[in-house]
Amino acid sequence: MPNGTDWIVLGDQAARLRVSREYVVLEDHWIPTWLEISVNGRPNDGPDPEGFARVEVNRNGVPRLVEFAFRASDPESQGIRQADFREVEVSALVEELVAGFTFRAQRGPDGESIVEPPLEGSDAYLEALRFIGRRRAGRTSRDITPELLERVARVYRSNIDRHPTKAVEHHFQVSQRMAAEYVSRARKRGLLPPTKRGQKRA
Repeated sequence: MPNGTDWIVLGDQAARLRVSREYVVLEDHWIPTWLEISVNGRPNDGPDPEGFARVEVNRNGVPRLVEFAFRASDPESQGIRQADFREVEVSALVEELVAGFTFRAQRGPDGESIVEPPLEGSDAYLEALRFIGRRRAGRTSRDITPELLERVARVYRSNIDRHPTKAVEHHFQVSQRMAAEYVSRARKRGLLPPTKRGQKRA
């Protein structure tokens, strides 16, 4: 069992949660490397069974359900029923759990770091949910939106004295070719100035 983290009691103490203090960083998203949840009993039907789940996130930011268990400890209960298994939606369990603890760090107009907590139902949570869903579905390539290109331009400009395209490649976890495509599209949108071959301009 992981050490160094305490259980967080949720709601009316029907569930407890533990979250890793280590994160996988992809683009500007910070994803915990593991989470565990323990649920005590059925919400509306007695004390059993107890449920436990562990989700782990690999270095590519893909969360996986690696452990799941029911336990019926009350000898007078009905024990574990088929309905208990039918009620488990693995994708929803994994994605909603991880999204609730995935933080996105953005730069403010003055360059300060802004982190919006992914509170359930908030825009930050819904964005994290979409991001985690794409990771699990294997759709790691993303739409090249105006917002993405603005972020590309910021990363490029902040690394202009070193290797700006390489910085884009590493920041967004894309291939060298795709990083160059991002930079090219940012230039076409006027987010970066035109450049001559062999020259860097930002």
